[in-house]
Amino acid sequence: MSLKVSISPSVKKMIKKEIKLYLIWLRENYNFPLDLKIFISPDEFIVTMISREKVSATFFAPFDKKETGIIKVATGDFDELLKEKGKTRALNMTLNSISHELQHYYQWVEDLEFDEEEAEEGAFELTIEYLESKL
Repeated sequence: MSLKVSISPSVKKMIKKEIKLYLIWLRENYNFPLDLKIFISPDEFIVTMISREKVSATFFAPFDKKETGIIKVATGDFDELLKEKGKTRALNMTLNSISHELQHYYQWVEDLEFDEEEAEEGAFELTIEYLESKL
């Protein structure tokens, strides 16, 4: 199966570059047994497809696994994160949002209940694994 990505042209270059590097690493190190599409948005938030909540990132798991899973990540708060946390931490927080939603993707693949605590722990581990691979 495949992992496809769509990054809006108006996403900041700094974020776009780091996300592209992260996705290359993911493709080299992880399998994506079911189709997955990741959308990176310059907006401040994403509106979820079902509950219509405003969130920074979301994963949509279709009932039919022949359909494509969808991750959406908002990057519109990056300037604020940059001021508050600094460049490295702000970038890592954005990558961790992707990692978090990837945990939900794998929960969906494995027919597991969506578990936020597990997703947070797994996201942190995945993001750290990537960052350590760059050293």
